[in-house]
Formats: sequence, structure tokens, C-alpha cells
Amino acid sequence: MSEAKDASAETEDTKKEVADLELEAKMDSKEIAEVCKMKTWNAISSSGATYWTQNWRKSLCTCPKCKDLYEVEKVSFLLDKDDPVQVYEEEGKAKDSASQYEEGLRALSSLGHVQKVDAIQEYNMMQTHLKNYLKKFAESKKVVREEDIREFFSEMESRKKQRADVHVPHFCH
Repeated sequence: MSEAKDASAETEDTKKEVADLELEAKMDSKEIAEVCKMKTWNAISSSGATYWTQNWRKSLCTCPKCKDLYEVEKVSFLLDKDDPVQVYEEEGKAKDSASQYEEGLRALSSLGHVQKVDAIQEYNMMQTHLKNYLKKFAESKKVVREEDIREFFSEMESRKKQRADVHVPHFCH
């Protein structure tokens, strides 16, 4: 029974190939190129990364036979002109919002000189303490958990409150 199915499948494939050949025989080469772009391509088999020029989707063949091939190979998304990567890139370019770094610089520039110096000193102190804290984990080859980071920042907050309780005059008489 399975041999009969295999034979009928081969017969169907042969019929399709014959129909394609008959269609090509009726058309001149220009019409064939318009129907299927893939017939004129010189395919190069390679592995690894490739470079795709901008608007490369326009060069894909969209004839019914190629569309069926894209479906079979599960790459029909390649024909989608609203490709998520391209859409996200365009949205990112169109976005007027600044990066977190730029927003931080903008906030820092709005401060007075003394406040800027204090903020930078606090940042540098936090950076030093965090490096030392994380160094212990690296030396013991222990995984840093969310709770560890929360603990670090709560300790930093308590140190900050202790320093805030000490009143140092900012002026001299």
C-alpha cells in the first residue's frame, strides 16, 4: 500500500515538473525571468555570516512556486515588509527620547557646582564599594543573587543615613 502512495507522489511530482517545463517552453526568457527570479540567480552555497544590502527583500522572488517553497522551508516571514527588526530600527531612529546615559548627564548638568561634586563623589564611592562587594563573590566563585544586590544597596543606604547625621558646616567665619 505504501509503495502505491510513493508511486503516486512521484507521479504527481513528475506531472508538476512536466507542467513547469511546458510553461517555460511556451515563454521566452524575459517572461520566465519576470515569473520567477530564482531561475536567473547564481546561488552560492556558504556557511557563516552574510551581508545583506538595504531593501534586500525586494530582490526575493514572489512567484507562486517560490512562495510555496518559502512556506515549506518555514521562512515565509522573509517576504514580510514589516519585518520586526527593520520596524524596530526605524522606530528607534524616529524616537526622540534620549538614552539613560544622556538623561543622567542632563540631570547632572541641572545641578549646582557643589551638588555636582557631591553626586559624583557619591557615585564613585558606590562604585568602589560595589566592586569590593562583588570581588568577594568572584573570589569564592559564588553566584550573585538578587538578594545580595538588595542587601548591598540597603547597607549603602544605612551608611548614607549615618553620614547625613553628621553636620559639617559648609562655610567658614
